[in-house]
Amino acid sequence: MGSGSAVNIHSRERLAWAFVLTGSTIFFTLLVAIPFLINATIQRTTQSLDIVLEAHQGTVSLNDAQGVPRAILPGDPPRSFEAQASIRTGFPANGFVFINSPNGGGQLARLQMFANTILLIEQADSPRFESSASPYELRLSLENGRLHFKVLPDGTRPFLITLATPHGAIDIAEAGEYTINIAPEETQIVVQLGQAQLTAGGETITLLPNQRAEFYGDRPLIGPLIPQENLIANGNFRQPLLSPEAGWQKTAWNIELPDQPKGVVRQIQTTEQSSLRLTRNGIGHADIHFDQPLDIVVPAAEDEATLWLQIKFRILSQSLEVCGFQGSECPLFIQLAYEDESGNPQSWQQGFYTLAGRGDTSPYLCFSCAGVRSGHEQIMANEVVIYEIDMEEIGRLGPLPHRLTQISLVASGHSFDVEILDVSLFATAVNQ
Repeated sequence: MGSGSAVNIHSRERLAWAFVLTGSTIFFTLLVAIPFLINATIQRTTQSLDIVLEAHQGTVSLNDAQGVPRAILPGDPPRSFEAQASIRTGFPANGFVFINSPNGGGQLARLQMFANTILLIEQADSPRFESSASPYELRLSLENGRLHFKVLPDGTRPFLITLATPHGAIDIAEAGEYTINIAPEETQIVVQLGQAQLTAGGETITLLPNQRAEFYGDRPLIGPLIPQENLIANGNFRQPLLSPEAGWQKTAWNIELPDQPKGVVRQIQTTEQSSLRLTRNGIGHADIHFDQPLDIVVPAAEDEATLWLQIKFRILSQSLEVCGFQGSECPLFIQLAYEDESGNPQSWQQGFYTLAGRGDTSPYLCFSCAGVRSGHEQIMANEVVIYEIDMEEIGRLGPLPHRLTQISLVASGHSFDVEILDVSLFATAVNQ
């Protein structure tokens, strides 16, 4: 009896110690693991970025994550939606997509969609907890059209953006400005500010500011394309405007009503920037031209170069809706006179405006203007805009330019205030 009792006592002691040791192990394991689990949860838990859509011209179509179609019109309240939504613009139409940090945070990015553009927002995630070190993530798919993408500096966490196109992928991880244009057979991207990494056909390249690239579904990447010397004299308005070497020829103000005032021409110079500012306050039509003669042969298709036009400007105000009831009074037009391959004179123009129309009385194209006409593009008032187009794109709209003979900047309307910061025309060649 005594021997059996001793054995039972020792067995119960060992069992008790086993429970104590096991419990202690579990306790200390949980004590160590719980902070890691909590931290992992903090790092991985996400919420949706705040996405807002506004229509600025024509009808912008939104298909939300549930597949419900909605038509957004100019003047409608901004429409909030979540990822897994597609946006489509017709012609003429354009709209803005604003990407904001959640819970009333600041703006992270602004996307301007131009006419005939199809964009899918696949993912738009933000860390749920401020203590998370995870980045904002935005994944897009641009199926067609043209997109101007401005990524704003946030300062709190990285912002990783991936944009897929039919011909490859673009990764953006820096604040800056990017223009992406998709044609049926190619994607073009221009980096004005920032940095982008392109992947297509098994190749990867990096674009820095003022570089451009083209990529195709079945051909190697072309780029970086490096801008060469600006072929526009005094395109940055640094030299006295009407000096012999300045290049620009100013017309007199054309005023419709004799009792109405002319406008004011100012050349503004600071240590950082020069610009040409054209301001007019009055009733009835007024316009002024700044012309520069050119004699520039456009590189042929087989040459490893292309001719690229870029203008940097802002429209501070205008009084007419769109570009007037005939579409001929945009606050700013840029025009190119050229000869086609047969030597015939041709012309192309692009108009810009800020004030949307509230009816059908203001067309989005100048029907009375001669030559090749791109649809007027709406921009945000007071925002510096960089517009770019190459000669091949003009050739898709009309006769292909062979020799450029003149470039013109035209401010027109009733009351308007326009500032032009830079006009550039350069040949780009593949960076070897």
